[in-house]
Amino acid sequence: MNTSYPFGQHVFFDSDAGNDNICAIASTSLSGHLVGIFTAVRALGFTTVYGQVITADGVMPPPFTVPDNTDRNQKDASIATVDGTDDFVVAWTSSSTDNYVVYLRRFRVNPNGSVIPVSLTQQVSENHGDYMAPRVVWLPEHQAFFMLWLAVRNREVQCKYLSYNDSEGTFDDISYTTTLNDSVHHDYFSSDIDISSDANLSICLITTPDRIIAGLKRSHNEVGLYEFMPPAPGEVQQHNLPVYSVEDLSKFDICYDPEGLIKIVYVKTGISPVYGDNIPLFGRTQVAGAPVRLNQLFLSCGRPVIRYSFSIAPPAATAPQVSAASPEARKYHVCWDTSEHGCVYNRFNDDFFAAGPEDYINSSDGSSNNPRLLLTDNQNVVVFHAAKLDELHLGDNAGILFNVHYR
Repeated sequence: MNTSYPFGQHVFFDSDAGNDNICAIASTSLSGHLVGIFTAVRALGFTTVYGQVITADGVMPPPFTVPDNTDRNQKDASIATVDGTDDFVVAWTSSSTDNYVVYLRRFRVNPNGSVIPVSLTQQVSENHGDYMAPRVVWLPEHQAFFMLWLAVRNREVQCKYLSYNDSEGTFDDISYTTTLNDSVHHDYFSSDIDISSDANLSICLITTPDRIIAGLKRSHNEVGLYEFMPPAPGEVQQHNLPVYSVEDLSKFDICYDPEGLIKIVYVKTGISPVYGDNIPLFGRTQVAGAPVRLNQLFLSCGRPVIRYSFSIAPPAATAPQVSAASPEARKYHVCWDTSEHGCVYNRFNDDFFAAGPEDYINSSDGSSNNPRLLLTDNQNVVVFHAAKLDELHLGDNAGILFNVHYR
């Protein structure tokens, strides 16, 4: 789907409080509207989850509030779009009870870009303990949502399937809450955690044609990969996939390769390049196979993200078209931050060989970091934290920018 998001670099959101924090971005299935979910300080110092839309035509309506109750603190939100519609759901954690609990709500983007809620806020987790870092994906073939989150008191990773009841405007459980059959890194189990801004921990949740795959850090040297079978009543059926081993692992991200591989990008603790590697979905243990260093200029890198696109649509009508079946059409887009020169974007082929030079984003602002990456048929979008837009300082030297290029 072709989009006309505003070309170049612009302000996504900026407040005077200076605590603006991007959580997740996605484009709606029907029209290609960009939806960004972020947190910012509201009244009485509480942090609230907000959304911002950029329509496929480039219009930017005012931000909207995600929860219907904005008292207390909300954070660490994720988003899933619903195929064939301009609907999306947002999951987040909120301290609106005595503990943090997980909520879910569904929204719709109107043709003019305004957003309306089509459900009330619904609690998904239990009450007795802090439930953090919810992640949600949509399974179009099963018309179901899959959610995963951290249970701090029980030191567990929990998950469940839900469906949406259109007539009632509510989410119904397909399965009951199930515990991940593995142990993960102890640093996950903290009520202070905020995965969306953390520089060392990741929770990845992706869909494949017939199942869901999650990735979490098991230890300082391991990524655990887990597949979840299609939804069925009762317990969520899961299998542990190969453990990917790499020394001194820090932040990572994964995406699915249609050839049957998991693509992983990661950084190590300390001063580290960013690496890319392939993980086959079989066997018991998969050590680092042939990781490739992705950054061309040697800098300390962090928070890499990877996205897959099957075809590249050139912006010019006269440009030669590339068949989606050809190897040249498969590209892996990677973005990461650096310690000194903002965020970096580049494209790679199946072997993680760079398809061109690096693109430095907001390089004059060394504090630009924590990028999110979104692709349409003709544009790529990077949303990230920053202190300045060119020479202009953002509110309290902290805001959210977006950068759009044609590809």
